[in-house]
Amino acid sequence: MNKLKRVGAFLAAALATTLLGTLVQTQFNLARLGELGIAVPPGLRLEVTGRDLVGFAPSLGVLTLLAFLVAFPVAGLLHRRIARRRTALYVLAGAVAITAMLLSMEVALGLVAIAAARGAGGFAALVACGALGGWLFSRLSAGPGTDTAP
Repeated sequence: MNKLKRVGAFLAAALATTLLGTLVQTQFNLARLGELGIAVPPGLRLEVTGRDLVGFAPSLGVLTLLAFLVAFPVAGLLHRRIARRRTALYVLAGAVAITAMLLSMEVALGLVAIAAARGAGGFAALVACGALGGWLFSRLSAGPGTDTAP
């Protein structure tokens, strides 16, 4: 049962990060259009958001899963060695996972593939989505008496 709980926590963290990251990506792109003087009425904003949840989220989800598959076990190993600050380690792991993912894509492709990450604010917002995923994983996977102090 413990493994099932961890797998569920892992999938929930990846899903939350993916959905929130998709919303961040969409809203940053629409904000850029607004800066260019292009009006984006609420109905269109909602439509574009829905399309991104269907079209963009699956790709981001796969990348997030892969990034978390590396980062969360490392955080678990560090937690066993440090035996403290479990939540902080997973928050950091989530943030580092998304940072590494974005930077790796840039190196591999020669460009910043996720448009929102082209600016510091969007990059930071996407990294914050990863941190939130790490926090969620820590909370959902914690057993009784587990140290979840930040």
